[in-house]
Amino acid sequence: MSAEPAFAPATFAAATPTSRAAASTASASGYAAGYAAGFNAGSKAAAVAAAEAERRREADEIAHAARRAADAETALTVLAQTAAAARARTAPVIGDALETVVRAAVELAEALLGAELADDDTSARTALTRALTEAGEDDVVRVRLNPEDHAHLRTMLEAQPGTLDIPAGIELVPDPSLARGDAVSELTEGFLDARLGSALARARAALEVRQ
Repeated sequence: MSAEPAFAPATFAAATPTSRAAASTASASGYAAGYAAGFNAGSKAAAVAAAEAERRREADEIAHAARRAADAETALTVLAQTAAAARARTAPVIGDALETVVRAAVELAEALLGAELADDDTSARTALTRALTEAGEDDVVRVRLNPEDHAHLRTMLEAQPGTLDIPAGIELVPDPSLARGDAVSELTEGFLDARLGSALARARAALEVRQ
């Protein structure tokens, strides 16, 4: 008669606080790692999509700008051709008429200036104002004037001290070489020619009016 095998009762190790904490930490670490991996993958996908959208937007803008430039260039070309054709038809007549008008305008300006400068007050004030404003008051140290204009300004300053606004430190001196209404501003560096004759000469040169 054979002996029956003996069975030993199963034994299980009791869970300790340390083992439970380790398991909890491992679970949390696995969750965090999975979340981070998913977040990174999602972020990369979003970045790729955003970059692609930006690339398409820029391409659309470039194409739109190119179309606008082409349209504008075509319009300008047509306009230039039309203007050239018009000038070719009318240039001789317009050129002669313009020269006559400009010459008359310069001569009229000279006549008006002559009439204005016949008045002492107008001549002196005009010369001083032009000398100060064209150069900038801060740069002017001395203003040379026609002796008659200089004398008239001095008389005005003595009779009516507040009539003329002359910044302090600016000296007025007579210069016999200057005509009525002329002025030359001496600056901290250089000078400014505010003579009427020079202004008219520059106007003639700019308008290409031959003497």
